[in-house]
Amino acid sequence: MIVYPCNARPLRRYARQLLLFAGALAMSACAGLGARSDHDPQANFSELNTFAWQAPQRADDDERAVWDNDLLARRVAQAVRDELTDRGYREVAADEADFLVTYSTGERERTRGSSLGVGFGRGFGSRSSLFLGQQVHLDRRDEGVLVLDIIETGEQALIWRGWAARDVSDGRFAEEQVKRYVKGILERFPPS
Repeated sequence: MIVYPCNARPLRRYARQLLLFAGALAMSACAGLGARSDHDPQANFSELNTFAWQAPQRADDDERAVWDNDLLARRVAQAVRDELTDRGYREVAADEADFLVTYSTGERERTRGSSLGVGFGRGFGSRSSLFLGQQVHLDRRDEGVLVLDIIETGEQALIWRGWAARDVSDGRFAEEQVKRYVKGILERFPPS
């Protein structure tokens, strides 16, 4: 029979809970971009084989101009071309394409809060303890939303839209981030 000091069992229980919490947190961090999409349920996506890039129309917004610029436009266009051609779609001239692809951006302020604190301390004598505390921390960040649109060329109708958001407080979408976001958004195209 194992004899535990009077406070060892709660310590093990809290340590186990802490490990479960850390595992859940790690899995949620890997869950992805949170890309979303919407589509026209009447559209026949199986007939789409060729595409063309349509240059975006950007608003004159001083705030977004910091990160939505010609560099971003080239990065998005190249990432879309790479992703679609890897999936078997062919890029052609706009007047021959089954669909056009373009992008737009948006911005919103996002407030996130956290309220869990974990600590380990040494008490009086030889006792150690694990404690959970609560502290509210609010974090406000600017979030940029990258939107990809698929437009059917015959009717010039929007048939699919996908989007994902990221923190743009650093003022840019780096090339690798753009590739990752475009890939994450286009994983939802065509809709199943």
